[in-house]
Amino acid sequence: MATGDPIDPQVLDFLDQHIRSIEQLEILLLLLAHSDRIWTARDVSVELRGNESSTASRLDELARDGLIQRWDQPTCEYRYERSPALDALMGRVADCYSRFRLRMIERIFKK
Repeated sequence: MATGDPIDPQVLDFLDQHIRSIEQLEILLLLLAHSDRIWTARDVSVELRGNESSTASRLDELARDGLIQRWDQPTCEYRYERSPALDALMGRVADCYSRFRLRMIERIFKK
């Protein structure tokens, strides 16, 4: 990150620890932007124009990391896991992604 504005080090740490793909990051940002909504994998895949099976896998990864909630009854549903600390960090992640999208994508792909 030698040129341009630096990406927040906490955002980089978050990417390194929790984000395995661009799809996963975009799913998390979608749920963040609509944190009052409960989603199914199908809902998310339609919204992001993705593959439902891949979306379901990414949602499960995010749930295992404690970043979103998952309910299995009566159907599998998900929602962003709100907390003051996570909300603050995710606000920075969203801001960096809007300003440094290519650099963040490169960081994720380098893993």
